[in-house]
Amino acid sequence: MPDFGIAPHAFVQRGIDGGRGRDHDFLFHDDRVEDLGLIFVTFSDTVNSITERLASLCERATMQDWDLKEQVVVQTLQQTNQYNWKVQVETYVECYHHIGGHSETLQKIMPAAASRCEEDKGTWTVCHASLNKDLSHLSPAERSTVAAFERNTIAGDTLGHIVVIYPCTLVTFMKGGGDIRILSPISPGVTKSTILTTRQLAQTQAPNFSQWLAEYTATAEVVNKEDNDINLMQQIGVLSSRAAVGRFSHLEAGAWHLAQFVRQRIRDWGTS
Repeated sequence: MPDFGIAPHAFVQRGIDGGRGRDHDFLFHDDRVEDLGLIFVTFSDTVNSITERLASLCERATMQDWDLKEQVVVQTLQQTNQYNWKVQVETYVECYHHIGGHSETLQKIMPAAASRCEEDKGTWTVCHASLNKDLSHLSPAERSTVAAFERNTIAGDTLGHIVVIYPCTLVTFMKGGGDIRILSPISPGVTKSTILTTRQLAQTQAPNFSQWLAEYTATAEVVNKEDNDINLMQQIGVLSSRAAVGRFSHLEAGAWHLAQFVRQRIRDWGTS
């Protein structure tokens, strides 16, 4: 189980005094990671500050303007998924599966071959999803499917920086927007997730924002279903007696970064 829960500043409704708060008779502690615009919450009295763990991520966020500080939550989706949380994280952190799982959607605008993964950062990992700027080959129906992404605010040739904060906090940093997924493992085969879409306040005040959000929501529903279908197949696969460790592609390095983190934590628990 994770040490911390997470919420963006804009999502926290209750006031927290001096890093301590109370919700439904549970005493909790908050750790505000100002450089990211996020608040992490824990019920533990002994866990170390997550700000210290994420120092390298905060440094990167400051240098490259990855943050959610000036953004507001424009959409919230709650899901109860019938698969393990690690399956969900592994799918989220790489674009390799776009080839098959999103061949008619994300692969057309974020081709797998254009993505890249960095080396493991110890407490987090990142995959960079690059944009295919040539969308001239799309049919009218395909163009309507990806319209919300095509008109999104793009930072150079990169559509998003997909970050996993170990073990199960998922954040995609985009210029002017973000995607946050808060995972709650319920059992080996059930994970609850809260999906938050954020955008800069100025964008939400634009005259055509309602239209953009409707298009984005319609596209996200299609992509989300494709991801859920992939994850359900993965869940079946991990339960198979024929399952075996295989060779990972460099395009999905984040998946084995997570595996290394989980392996280390299990080893640490066994010796503590």
